[in-house]
Amino acid sequence: MQSWSGVKLFSNDIANPDIPTKDGLLGLLSSCLGVYDQDFGVPIPAGALQERPHWLAQTRLWVRIDKPGELGIDYQIVGAPPPGHMVWVDRQYEFERAGKLPTAGTNLGRDLRGVDGKGNPVTGAHAIMKKKFLSDAEFIVGIEHETRLSELIAAVSTPEFATFLGRKQYGPTFPFVLGASSKSVLEIFHEMPVASNTVGCREVEFREITDRDAEIKWVTVRGESKKEVRAWQQEQLRR
Repeated sequence: MQSWSGVKLFSNDIANPDIPTKDGLLGLLSSCLGVYDQDFGVPIPAGALQERPHWLAQTRLWVRIDKPGELGIDYQIVGAPPPGHMVWVDRQYEFERAGKLPTAGTNLGRDLRGVDGKGNPVTGAHAIMKKKFLSDAEFIVGIEHETRLSELIAAVSTPEFATFLGRKQYGPTFPFVLGASSKSVLEIFHEMPVASNTVGCREVEFREITDRDAEIKWVTVRGESKKEVRAWQQEQLRR
């Protein structure tokens, strides 16, 4: 299971993209590198990374969609904030992340959680959040970097913090790190077989992960058993 949360469609409805997001993957790499989150609530050791390295933004990310998976919904009850506190949501930010323009007359101010229809605080108010997730999806993520690839390989191979797929309760399926290659990501995507119940060629979708919608491309690869796919990975990719 995995959840790469997108924009909030409404105040209690959080979208989930059908593939890993750039921000989510960069967050995963940051965790592997040992970047401390200010929200951890634990003392940060002297000299520890407190923000993403500036060079991480130059990482090129690709994803091959070996198995799309199915979308599910996780319903969560969110209690009201403590007395005297309110949670603000910046609606302008939501629209910008969605890449959309607000409709005429839309209030771009900030919304309160724990209020009635007129905007007045409500004691003991709560909300039901709908968080979507992907079930049984399989992705091959390719990473390229002009100057720091060896550092990223070392980080994902021996991560500083536990890795998870979008949410902390969604741990990765092993093997998590398939290996590295001197070939380009696109060459590997063409050559690496895909796990399939039937042997033969099939088309598989892949994209470059960017801040905007990426062009969907297709590659023809061999369908093999999971055992054969793993054997190819162990033979062709170095650890």
